[in-house]
Amino acid sequence: MRSWLFLFLFVTCIGSSVAQDNGSYQLPPKEIMELALAEPTPSVSLGSKAEWMLLSFRNSFPTVDDLGQPEVRIAGFRINPSSFSLSRTTQGSIKGMQLKNL
Repeated sequence: MRSWLFLFLFVTCIGSSVAQDNGSYQLPPKEIMELALAEPTPSVSLGSKAEWMLLSFRNSFPTVDDLGQPEVRIAGFRINPSSFSLSRTTQGSIKGMQLKNL
C-alpha cells in the first residue's frame, strides 16, 4: 500500500514539473502591450468664465533620474527628502500643454 502511494506521488510530481517546463520569456498579445504603453489622458482645467480650456499632458512613467533619487521609507510611503513629496509619482512631470478656446 505504501509503495503505491509513493509511486502515485512521484508520478504526480513529475507530471506537474513537466507541465511548467516552458520557462522562456513570453510577450503579451499586441492589444495588451498597447494598453500598457498607452498615453495617459490629459488633465483638464477650465478658465473662470469657461471660455478657455488648458490640457496638460504628463509622462507615462517616471524618468530614470526620478527613480535614482534618494528616498526615505516611512509608514509605507516613499518620500523624497529633497522635495518632501512622494518619490515615485508622475504628477509633477508635465511634458506639454495645449490651450483651447471653447
